[in-house]
Amino acid sequence: MLGALGRSSRTPLVVWGAVLLFACFKKMARGKFNNYRIFERSWDHFLQHQDLYAYYPAEYHDRFLYGPLFTLVIAPFSMLPPVAGVVLWLIVSTAMLFYAIKSIPGLSMSGRAVIFWVTANELLLGLLMEQYNVLIAALLIFSYVFTVKEKPWAATFFIALGFLTKIYGIAGLCFWLFSKKKKSFLLSFFFWTLLLGLLPMLGGWDYAVKQYRNWLAALGGKNTQNMFALMQNMGLVGMIRKLSGAEQYSDLLVIVPGMLLFLLPLLRFKAYESALFRRSVLASLLLFIVLFSSGTESNTYIIAYLGIALWWIDRDRNSRYRIWDAVLLTGAMIFSFTTSDLMPKTLKNEILLPYAIKALFPSLIWLRLQLSLLFSSRYLLKEKA
Repeated sequence: MLGALGRSSRTPLVVWGAVLLFACFKKMARGKFNNYRIFERSWDHFLQHQDLYAYYPAEYHDRFLYGPLFTLVIAPFSMLPPVAGVVLWLIVSTAMLFYAIKSIPGLSMSGRAVIFWVTANELLLGLLMEQYNVLIAALLIFSYVFTVKEKPWAATFFIALGFLTKIYGIAGLCFWLFSKKKKSFLLSFFFWTLLLGLLPMLGGWDYAVKQYRNWLAALGGKNTQNMFALMQNMGLVGMIRKLSGAEQYSDLLVIVPGMLLFLLPLLRFKAYESALFRRSVLASLLLFIVLFSSGTESNTYIIAYLGIALWWIDRDRNSRYRIWDAVLLTGAMIFSFTTSDLMPKTLKNEILLPYAIKALFPSLIWLRLQLSLLFSSRYLLKEKA
């Protein structure tokens, strides 16, 4: 059904264009954009050699938690009036992710349409929150696309950029396994990491080194604060924590088994030639980094829902579990609206948010996908990317 909605090549553009316009008009009407304000002010703090990771309650709520390199990424937007800057930020974010999705090899027009429909609500949420997660999703997809196209210098540029601005980006390194130019991949990654990592040194060596240290310290402190936060720790790690109510155990008790389950299918070396297998690993990765992070917020799910859409496109349509698959997708689509006013207030405030239930169906889909990656014979068929 989702594919049928996208038979026209214009449909995805219209859908996401409408989402973008709605977000832009709502931002302009309200005139409030706290997250963008955090981004924008980081450039001024960088220029003035102020601590990027200190609290500035007179300027905005919360604090800056991105890499020092992010201050240079946001610089062109910060030079514009705030309203123009935030609108341009939303346009660039949407355009980058739109193009990244269209660049994924092997997807039909209807397949792309599925992605645009499945992720539409999550895109809207990410844009309304002015979040960087939309761009991070694009960087992760680009790192995959250029890896399978055997363009390691382009692939590793996006990995390094993502890593040095938000830790999630480092996950793209797993695509190294699919590259036939492994030495070039590693060399180019180290080159881009060094080059991009040194750019903040334009503000002074001592200042930049201190900011890198402060960044790591801020991330460590945030992990503790997120433990039972209502709008934080909304992945599988957080759902288990909040349902159990236990503080004593380490998140590693959940993360390590999850990591092992993610890595096990990668031992199927003969499956690497299958484009279906590679796309499924991309889907798994997009889900994994959201589900197994304590920093996951509701708007982070734009990344996970891209994984859900890819899983749905490439699922085994002849499986005896196909009805179960449809139930999983339907549940994920419904719980995409966890923070929305469309959800009954009591259900949302007393169950869905306090216990991070938004993670439930994406987690089940990820487990379903991992079992398929581990045992399905479909991935042993050689295909072109």
